[in-house]
Amino acid sequence: MGTLFAPIHWTRQNTLSSCVNSVINVEKDPVSGQPALKSADVTACKFEAAWFGFAVSALHMTPSRPYHAIARTKTGWQAEFAGAKTPQDWMNEARVITGIADGETAILHDAATGQTRIAMIKDQQIAALFFAAPEPVIVARQHAASLIGQDVSALQALAGRSAENQVDAGATVCACYGVGVNTIRDAISDGAITVEAVGASTCAGTNCGSCKPELAALLAQAPNQMAAE
Repeated sequence: MGTLFAPIHWTRQNTLSSCVNSVINVEKDPVSGQPALKSADVTACKFEAAWFGFAVSALHMTPSRPYHAIARTKTGWQAEFAGAKTPQDWMNEARVITGIADGETAILHDAATGQTRIAMIKDQQIAALFFAAPEPVIVARQHAASLIGQDVSALQALAGRSAENQVDAGATVCACYGVGVNTIRDAISDGAITVEAVGASTCAGTNCGSCKPELAALLAQAPNQMAAE
């Protein structure tokens, strides 16, 4: 027994077959008409995915797989997705998901690990990047999103991480200000030993505040640093 939480806005605009409100009893308050969305008995089981993916695109991607979570980026759109059946044609899969139907392409496929990476290029600029693997994809997501619209080589883009001479902010911790975990760790190394100090240095946690527990956890993990109260 436990408690499950999901945003009530997980609607058909964002997913094909995982609409949260569809599993809730259709009961309303007789006076206000407010639906009873916050208390219901549900049964959940693990989704057994055959493959996982991540993509960034200049175009607005739309739900097209059993699991598909889409978000806006500064350069376009990004999506996490997973499928129950491994595609036979990865290039077609990438085009369907990213919405990029033409242009030049570069593909890397590792038969040993099952990983596939595809870059789509239009007018000598990165239009979309597609990463897929049998396990959740490990890639520098913020960096990948930053490459959309850039004139960089396909090989560099498909590396999935920043070059040696480029800064990698890491996975986003503070969504309000787009602050990555590496930026926060650098601030801690430079002497920020409280959540407030990290916020003053990076702006992380200074808007909605929902990332403050993660900031405190990073402080607690840092060597020779005082954990935030």
